[in-house]
Amino acid sequence: MTKSFNGRRRAAGALALACLAFAGITAAQEPADIAITDVTVIDGTSAPARQHMTVLVKDGRIAAIAPAGRGGVDAARVTDGREKYLLPGFIDSNVHATVCGNAKRCETVVKYGERNEALAIESAQRHLKYGVTTIRNS
Repeated sequence: MTKSFNGRRRAAGALALACLAFAGITAAQEPADIAITDVTVIDGTSAPARQHMTVLVKDGRIAAIAPAGRGGVDAARVTDGREKYLLPGFIDSNVHATVCGNAKRCETVVKYGERNEALAIESAQRHLKYGVTTIRNS
């Protein structure tokens, strides 16, 4: 009975892998929303940078990454990534985006308290310009 169970488990695993592979093929054939061509990709895993890549974005997510120059790109918008880098968003876990309300900073609260929300928005926009996509206000 153990051999039969293991055989079925292997067959189920092979079928699952085949389904995943087929899903990847069909997803790659659908037109992308955005294609970034000839870009250098740094994936944040300590792997070397991959130059001259094309990145396809579909529904706000990366759908495929492949070497540039392999056939035409089927996308609604194509962006030339030459001499540019594409990397994951950075995280800053020690941001002071709002006015601190402790007693030692009383003059700051009095001076900027009414602009607290505007200052937080300015801080978030500044972080986005630098590639920081996640912040934790401390």
